Amino acid sequence: MERHTLPDSGAGGTGGAGPRSRHRRVLMATALVLTLAAGTGVAAYSGLPPFGRSCEESAVRLDVAVSPDIAPVVRAAADRVHKEKITSDGQCMDVRVKARENYQVATELSDHRSESEYEVWLPDSKIWAHQADASSRGVPLQMAGEVAVSPIGVATDRSAGSWLGWPGKTYTWAQLATATTASESVHLGTADPTHSATGLLALAGVAASYARESGDRTWEERNGTDRPLPDEPGTAPESTEPEPKEPASSPSAKRSAEPKPKPSATKGPKQPLPSPSPPREGAQSLPAEADRTPRPGLPDADARIAATARLLAQRLAPADSQILRTLSAPGSSRNEAVFLSEQAAFTHNFSAGDKDDLDLFYPTDRALRLDYPYHLVDVNDLTVDEGRAATRFGALLGDAASLRDLAAHGFRPPRGEAPGVLVHTAGGRPPQPYARQVTGADQISRDLLQEMLGMWTITVRSARLTTVVDVSGSMQSPVPGRSETRLEATKASLLRVVDQFSQEDEIGLWEFATGLNGPHDYRELVPTARLGALVRGERTQRTQLSAAFQALKPVPDGATGLYDSTLAAYKSAQAGHVPGKFNALIVVTDGANQDRFSISRSTLLAKLKEVRDDRRPVPLIAIAVGTSADQGELDKIAQVTGGAGYQVSDPADIQGAILKAITAVGRSLDVDRD
Repeated sequence: MERHTLPDSGAGGTGGAGPRSRHRRVLMATALVLTLAAGTGVAAYSGLPPFGRSCEESAVRLDVAVSPDIAPVVRAAADRVHKEKITSDGQCMDVRVKARENYQVATELSDHRSESEYEVWLPDSKIWAHQADASSRGVPLQMAGEVAVSPIGVATDRSAGSWLGWPGKTYTWAQLATATTASESVHLGTADPTHSATGLLALAGVAASYARESGDRTWEERNGTDRPLPDEPGTAPESTEPEPKEPASSPSAKRSAEPKPKPSATKGPKQPLPSPSPPREGAQSLPAEADRTPRPGLPDADARIAATARLLAQRLAPADSQILRTLSAPGSSRNEAVFLSEQAAFTHNFSAGDKDDLDLFYPTDRALRLDYPYHLVDVNDLTVDEGRAATRFGALLGDAASLRDLAAHGFRPPRGEAPGVLVHTAGGRPPQPYARQVTGADQISRDLLQEMLGMWTITVRSARLTTVVDVSGSMQSPVPGRSETRLEATKASLLRVVDQFSQEDEIGLWEFATGLNGPHDYRELVPTARLGALVRGERTQRTQLSAAFQALKPVPDGATGLYDSTLAAYKSAQAGHVPGKFNALIVVTDGANQDRFSISRSTLLAKLKEVRDDRRPVPLIAIAVGTSADQGELDKIAQVTGGAGYQVSDPADIQGAILKAITAVGRSLDVDRD
């Protein structure tokens, strides 16, 4: 759908007539964002349509993509715009709201080659904007405030809630994960973390809690989670929200007549759980050796979250809209506990019968929430009228009528206050810490969220990766500020990547540089195979691969033979494609192609197009190391295969870049299948 460029009031031409208009458009859009973020947008643009023009003639169309859970509130605001003829700078607004899955919109916006069909995007969490921004080709997004918030916790059915001691017993994220995965009494489920902000944030919360519980400071520092938390694990803060008292006739008070356990006045040690049934296989310990074997140097937090991810993958719902169905699923597919937002629990309990109400546990050690950010999409390409209308509509979502609608649908206002009726209906009771105020939008670092996504992809979905490493002479250059070369830092980072994979994953290694292997710029060192496979006597593929990585040495006079090496490795990876696994080719280089006798870039692109088979996808993930590598060129090469290019200034960041790339490319493949 094309952008809607309508005449500016009082102007003779369209909003995009030339450079001066374009410049004015950018400045105006920026000003509008600042206005809304400052909370002054409500009164900024109002009035009657200009004399002599009907509302329909002057209407500015605004297409808004919203998270499905908040869509009813946004549609109600759009209906008010129509019924009350609310205007923006004297012009009527035609606001069209479409509920879209957040992960699908994020994937679409991560590729700027196709124009967005929306002027505004309101997902359920900022993490989706981070995902859309993960690619260098992403559509620019400008956040202009939050519309609502909703805490995340663990919701249980009544039997599980009673077994876990609701509401008087409180837990950290780690304790909840342990209690709900350690026996057959309770099964914990989640929406797919690659499709659900609730699932991803909860998974990251569990990981951070594991690290804190085990005293793994290295893990915390690596993931930016080493800051002090409000409360010690295992203790609940005093609730500042009184037990809500509601009239018996109130729909949201249907459980208020129930007797409520009184919390203990003392703050002694936590009491043990009721005697559980026998542990499930793999619960809070690593799965069998063939699946994921403990290895020296693997932090305990990594091992525990990987084991938890394996168990959660067996109790998975494709998206948020389906997770609640698992609570009533038949037989062994039924979950008794799920990661859930307060708003989702509210909606379920409001409409459910008394016997089907959920109990909600709010973890004590890390308050996580959905934050519903209001984004202007491709703000530099909005017309002045569109920018004003987007700002005006955003302000309406914060007025008294919209706040009432938000509360009626189970959302907290942006500042996060905890209305008693809302919490009570959602299944919250003292001493659960539901009244804690969340400070800061990034309780979980972007680095940790990205690592969780990558970990989930490679833990739950087996991978087959062929790694191709540049060993040209430039790789012996020192890393600024450290006593190691680029290649040494690259090897260390890649070895950490290998440590993330299970025995069932397949990884191989190539090296490349001119003059390396006679007429060829490349050499296969370790054929791609399962890491747990025995390849030489009693040596496993993992051992063989680690030794080969450590033995990599730069070719002193070798140049970067990028094109020939990329094509040869891609053909090999494509030929070895294994159905059902995440297949990819990873190329790591610090320079552009320097082989005067190689194929040209145009020939490389043409050959890659010929070899590519969408029924057997093998995306190329190209990592540019340092400033001399041409990330733009690598990205263009990778795009031909369905992959992407990434740049790191420090080779130590290769691990994070690869996990980020696996997540982004893997999600793109999932969306293509959808």
